[in-house]
Amino acid sequence: MLLLNLFDRFLANRKIIGLSFVLFGGPIIYFMRDGLGLAPGSSAFTAVFTVLPILLITPLSNFDRLFAPNKNMYYLCFFYLGIAVLYLFAYVGHPEYTNVVYEMVNFTLIFLLFLFLLTISEASFEEKFLKATLIIAGLGSFLLVLYSVKNGYSFGSRASISFATGTRKEDAAAGNPHIYARAAYALFFCGLMLMKSKGLWRLLGMGGAVLGFVVIAMTQTFAAILSLLIAGLIYLLARYSVKRVLLSIFNFFFGLKGLISMLTIGAVGFYLVNYTSLSRFYNLLTNVILKRTTGMINLLLKNPDLLKKAAALSKTPVVDASASTRVETISKMFKNFSISLDNNPLPVFFGYGYQTDWVDSPVMQAWLDMGIIPFLLYLSIVVITLRLAFKTIKYNASPARQFVAYFIILISVHSFTFGMPYGTYLWFYFALSARFLKPISPRSQLLNHTANA
Repeated sequence: MLLLNLFDRFLANRKIIGLSFVLFGGPIIYFMRDGLGLAPGSSAFTAVFTVLPILLITPLSNFDRLFAPNKNMYYLCFFYLGIAVLYLFAYVGHPEYTNVVYEMVNFTLIFLLFLFLLTISEASFEEKFLKATLIIAGLGSFLLVLYSVKNGYSFGSRASISFATGTRKEDAAAGNPHIYARAAYALFFCGLMLMKSKGLWRLLGMGGAVLGFVVIAMTQTFAAILSLLIAGLIYLLARYSVKRVLLSIFNFFFGLKGLISMLTIGAVGFYLVNYTSLSRFYNLLTNVILKRTTGMINLLLKNPDLLKKAAALSKTPVVDASASTRVETISKMFKNFSISLDNNPLPVFFGYGYQTDWVDSPVMQAWLDMGIIPFLLYLSIVVITLRLAFKTIKYNASPARQFVAYFIILISVHSFTFGMPYGTYLWFYFALSARFLKPISPRSQLLNHTANA
C-alpha cells in the first residue's frame, strides 16, 4: 500500500520531478556513471538519463490545455534556434567534425522542452518546483561531497567527479566542476527561497543553502562565484537605492559600531591565524583565493603586462587555462574578422559556418558561426532575460519565480564564458525562464496581493 501511494504521488508530480531532474540532475547522472563506475565515460548513458526525465514531462492528456508563456521570449528563442537549425543543414563550418544526428537530437530535446513546459501550470510550478529542486540538487551536491571525501579530498583542491575515460593520470583526474557548481548554485538559491517557508521545509532550506555554498566553494568555478556577486549586487540595486546602500556602508565603516565590529573581528582573526592550528587552512585558503583572483584578472583585463604585475604581486602564477584560452580565441576571432573585411566581408555578416571553431563564449560563437543577426538575437535574449530577472527580484515575485530570476544570472554569465550557443545545458534554462519569467510591474503585483488577500 505504501509503495502504491508513493507511486501515485510520483505520477501526480511527474512533470515537476522530470523538469527539475532535466535541469539539475547532472551531478546524480555523473555520480552513477563515473563515481560508481556504472558506465565510465559513456555519452550514451548520459543521453538516456537526459531523455528519460523529458519523457516524464510529456503530456498524456489535455493536449488542448496550454498555459501562456512569455510570448516575446518564445518568439526570440524560436527565431534564433530556427536559424541555428538552418545553418546546421545548409552551412556547417567543418562537416567532418560536426555530428549532424547528435546536433539534431539536441535541438529536438530543446524544442520538446519548450513545448512541454506549456503544459505545466503556474500553480503546480509555484507549489512543487522548489521542493523537487531542493531534493534533486541537494542529492547531487551531497554525492559530490561524499565522493570527494571518499577519494581523499584535500582542503583547497578543486572538487569534481573524475571522468574515467582512460588509463592516463590526466584522464583519470579529468572532470567538469561546472556541472556540480551549477546544481550547487541552484541549491543555494532554492534553499534561500524555501527559508521563507515554515516548519521542516524551512530547516531543509537552511541546510540546502549551506550545502550549496560549500559545494560552490569546493568547485571554485569562476562563473558561479561571479554570478553570486552579481546576484548580490542586483538584489541591492533592486531593493535599495544606490545612495542608501553607499550611505549605509559609509556609516558602518566610519561609525562607532562598525569600528568596534571591525576591530573585534580583526583581533579574533589575528589570534586564530597566528596562535591556533587554523593558520594552515588560512594559508591554503589565501592561496586558492589568489589563484582564482588572478584567473579573473586574466579573463577581464586581457592585458599581458597587467597580468604579469598581478602575478608578481600575488606571487602566484597566472594559470587559469580556460580564461586565457577564451581570451586567445576571441582575439583570434576578431583578427579573422579584420582580415575578412579587407578580402571578403560576407563571413563577418553571415558567419563562417555552424561550429566552425571553438571560442568558449556562446554569444561570440553565435557571431562567428552564424553572423551578426543571430549574435544580436542571442544578446537580446540574455539582456531581456536579465531585465525580467531584475524586475522579478525588485517587485518581490513568488519564491519560485525569484529562484528562476537568480538562477538565470548564472546562465547569462555562462553565455559569455562557457560552451557553445547550441547546447542543451544553456537552452533548457532559457526555456524555463521564457516560460515562467513574465513582465512584471508594481501594479500587477498589487493586483496579485489584492487577489490573494
